[in-house]
Amino acid sequence: MNCVEKVEQKPFGHAANNGVERLFLEVESERRTMEIHLLRVIARCPKRACCKMNYSSYFKWAVWMPAILLPLLFVVDTLLPPATPIGGWKQFLHMFILAFGVGAYFIFAFWASRVIDRKTEREVVRLACWAPVIFIPFYAAPWFLYGVIYLVSGHLAGLRLMVEWLAYIPYLLVAGYFCSIVTLVIYQVIKRFFR
Repeated sequence: MNCVEKVEQKPFGHAANNGVERLFLEVESERRTMEIHLLRVIARCPKRACCKMNYSSYFKWAVWMPAILLPLLFVVDTLLPPATPIGGWKQFLHMFILAFGVGAYFIFAFWASRVIDRKTEREVVRLACWAPVIFIPFYAAPWFLYGVIYLVSGHLAGLRLMVEWLAYIPYLLVAGYFCSIVTLVIYQVIKRFFR
């Protein structure tokens, strides 16, 4: 029997060829999958059994989910073919820790989960609306510190690093508001239909 392999051809300039766009699409896909799974689990619960999740635990879950998923997506992106070569610790630090804000997001998630405990439901919803803007100083601090370290070590590229984070702010706000809106919509669905 003659077996013929089917090769999938992608058009020139396809979004999957661009690493950043592919990562954004993977994050969006994972988030949607988790949201659908959560809604299915909630739908299977008896009417009152699923209501034990209060606003505080829901928003803590929502804050920590990107902190868990983003590093996992980096590992998957690095290991799956075509394997992305890691160009040393400087590239890793610049791309994954600084540009994607992974290190800053862990600190932000820790801070936000502590703040959520002390806020009322209305204040937490307002905090979720402002979360992308509140995240900006957390995002800027590692860039600035890395730039200062570069300057102290004698590299003028540190000056560029101290202000380069400003170029990423529009992307940060778009991704942040997308996550905030999805989080708030799911919260309203849970609140309206399952309480």
